[in-house]
This record gives sequence, C-alpha cells and structure tokens, in this order.
Amino acid sequence: MGAGYEGKKHEGKIGTLKLYTNLITRGKGYKKVQAYHIASVGNMPDSLREQMTIRSNDGINFTLHTAFWNRVLSIDGMSISPKNRRITHAVVNWDNCWKDMKTPDMCELEEEVLERNII
Repeated sequence: MGAGYEGKKHEGKIGTLKLYTNLITRGKGYKKVQAYHIASVGNMPDSLREQMTIRSNDGINFTLHTAFWNRVLSIDGMSISPKNRRITHAVVNWDNCWKDMKTPDMCELEEEVLERNII
C-alpha cells in the first residue's frame, strides 16, 4: 500500500456528503444566506464527525460536541482537507439548543460569526 492509501480509503466516504448549494433561512430577520448544505449528515463516518470544529469569535476552532452532530447545517466547500481529511469547520443549527441542551454556554456563538464561515 502506498503512502496515499489511507486518504484514498476515505475518499468515497467524504464523497457521500454530496454538497450542493442551497439557501438556508436562519437568524434575526430571517436573512437568507448562501450555503453548502449537507444532504445527509448521517453519511459522514464517526471518525470525521469527531473532527468537526466550530470557529469561535476569536478565530480559534473548537471541537463540535457530539450532542450537536445532528444539527450540522453546512460546511464550506474547502472544509475537508485532502491531506489530513480534517473538517476545519461546520455551521450548526443552533435553533432550540437552549431548550434541547442543558449547556447554554455551547450556544453562545454569535450569528455573524457563523455567517462569516459560510461561503
């Protein structure tokens, strides 16, 4: 097996994300933003989900808590690096997370920060 085999092995799995452009309505005033929507986040292997991160206000990425895996709305088109297969960031649907989660500190990302991270 060549050095690139590990990446090739995951190539098909990454491809099953089936990114496509979609308008997502979210946030104050129901502003429409262009995004790349994941057709089925269920197609993503757990090994990749574990690497999903959210970009914080100060530009630092932190790991997306497993409780929010099913809330992923979108990732940008460059999120999956072919070199290390890392998803650099995802955009999460934070709607109702206050009532669904007992950890409000996980819902503190500001709207414009998330919008900045959408292509």
